[in-house]
Amino acid sequence: MSPHPFHPFVLALTVVALLGAYAMRVLAPRWGLVDRPNARKVHQIPTPLGGGLAIGLGVLLPFAVGTIVLLLIDDLHFAPEEGRA
Repeated sequence: MSPHPFHPFVLALTVVALLGAYAMRVLAPRWGLVDRPNARKVHQIPTPLGGGLAIGLGVLLPFAVGTIVLLLIDDLHFAPEEGRA
């Protein structure tokens, strides 16, 4: 048993967010999602945008997969005998 009941979920969230951030870092310049430096910006080189999308996917994707898995387990395990397919 893991020390915290949501440990696998947190691990999945972290992995998806990191992979999404890496993908956005590679794909953002190809898609034109780049913040260019100017007098009002603090960065000196063009910076890829889209990290928020990676974080959002990192949260939503594990929640969606977990919800589907729990619904399937609930339907298969707790369904009455006559209602099972």
